[in-house]
Amino acid sequence: MSLPYALSRTVIVPCAMALSAACTYGTGAEEDYAKSFPVSGRADVHIFVSNAAVQVMTSDDPNVDFHVHYEIDGSDPGPPFVTRQDGNLIELKENDGSHDWWNWDTDRVQGTRVEVRMPKNADLQLQTSNGAIEVSSVNGDIRLRTSNGAIHAAALKGKLQASSSNGSIDAEGVDGACELSTSNGRIHASGRFDSLTIHSSNGLVVARAAAGSTVASGWSLGTSNSGIDLSLPSTLKADLDLGTSNGGVQLELPVTVQGYQDPSHLHGALNGGGPQVSVHTSNGHIRVSAVTG
Repeated sequence: MSLPYALSRTVIVPCAMALSAACTYGTGAEEDYAKSFPVSGRADVHIFVSNAAVQVMTSDDPNVDFHVHYEIDGSDPGPPFVTRQDGNLIELKENDGSHDWWNWDTDRVQGTRVEVRMPKNADLQLQTSNGAIEVSSVNGDIRLRTSNGAIHAAALKGKLQASSSNGSIDAEGVDGACELSTSNGRIHASGRFDSLTIHSSNGLVVARAAAGSTVASGWSLGTSNSGIDLSLPSTLKADLDLGTSNGGVQLELPVTVQGYQDPSHLHGALNGGGPQVSVHTSNGHIRVSAVTG
């Protein structure tokens, strides 16, 4: 049974403790909301906000700290955010309007910036409807989503899922499983991959698979209106399936060609073959080369 949201008066940061210089609830007032939670086990952090840019940092401290800076147009007497802890589950979300004293209206809260500091070895679910996401140095199950903003992820180990409806995605230093998608933007990914899925509806895809990567299950890279540049370790064992509807295929690795080939399609076995690496675009060039450095 989930615990009810409890937000006592002590949770609201008083004027004497507020980090913001402004501490009045007037039109256009700048406010700060801060809360800290200790955890004794593996933290599971959930963040659900809208119209907010979110930055997540990590440390070795067994605490989850939230700091939200926002501007509010109105005179309501409480912050538009609630937090809760249920064991090692820590959550920050916008007030859902269930309290009589608060009628939530996202148009009245603007310029929101959420800063999170959490343990490095933890799980993370983060969703914002209109803002950028930046996450670094997390080891765990990491799920990131924004409907209108860029995502930058760095030094993540475990399982990464990141999606944006309208923005670019950069994932650097990934170690493990990686799944990235955007409907309108470029995607750059680098790291040691066990599984790799990248899809963009309208943007360049660049992926660099470091030495030690394995095709534990099939990889899939695709974009509907741009090129794809994929670099693979020369020792990787995989079956390559490369194709473009309007462009060429450039292969810079030795493969054993399979079946009929043409300038826009290629099937071949790399180092004797293995699980499939599928690379497809409807309108662009494909380049597959050996990773360097």
